[in-house]
Amino acid sequence: MRGEKTMNLTTFGSGSRTRGLVRAMAIAVCACALSVGAALQAQTQQQNGTQSNSGKNKTNPKGPTTTGNPVTPPPATPAVDSTYVIGPADVLSLSVYKAPELTGDLVVRPDGKITVPLIGDLQAAGLTPSELHDRIVKALEDSKMYGEVTATVGVKQINSQRVSVTGCGAGKTGTYQLTPGWTVLNLIGEAGLQGWAKRKEIKVYRVVNGKPQTFPVNFEQLEEGLKLDQNIPLKSGDILIIPGDC
Repeated sequence: MRGEKTMNLTTFGSGSRTRGLVRAMAIAVCACALSVGAALQAQTQQQNGTQSNSGKNKTNPKGPTTTGNPVTPPPATPAVDSTYVIGPADVLSLSVYKAPELTGDLVVRPDGKITVPLIGDLQAAGLTPSELHDRIVKALEDSKMYGEVTATVGVKQINSQRVSVTGCGAGKTGTYQLTPGWTVLNLIGEAGLQGWAKRKEIKVYRVVNGKPQTFPVNFEQLEEGLKLDQNIPLKSGDILIIPGDC
């Protein structure tokens, strides 16, 4: 009897230890499985990120690229008002409805004339675009080659309007194309001023009806927003004089 009790106690103790070992092994297996799963998930995300970056690099490995020569946008058509007077070297655009043979660009020659297909030479310099339009329409209708004519005349490029800058106080002297709406400040900004320029003694020289006129310009006042009437609109042929301590 004593032997049996001892054996049973030993067996009971052995079973308890066995269950404890089994439980510990199960916990270890679960922990290991969780670790492996987390590692696999991290590896998968890393591979996906690498493939995504690789795809981007294949598409554009060195950043933005361009193919061929850069495209230069065409120059914008200048905005001219109805009072603009056409001059030599201006480029005009002519468009005639249902007459592609007449549609195109026309350059005003030094003698002030243009050559219109099927019509010949017409005087353009000294006229406004509207006045030239009326002459072209009349010439086409008088030719009897067209019925009622619908045409458009525009100024595509202004080359006849020029102003000059002179004086040792100017950053860059020379002749400048006059952009519609330009004032004294626009031209000064384009030419620039030397450090020794006499900013209070700038002048605009202009010939009106054969008589010379001079308009004083105090640049320092204009900078301060004073006497803005000195910032006169420029006209073709004006000369901006910028003196300096040269």
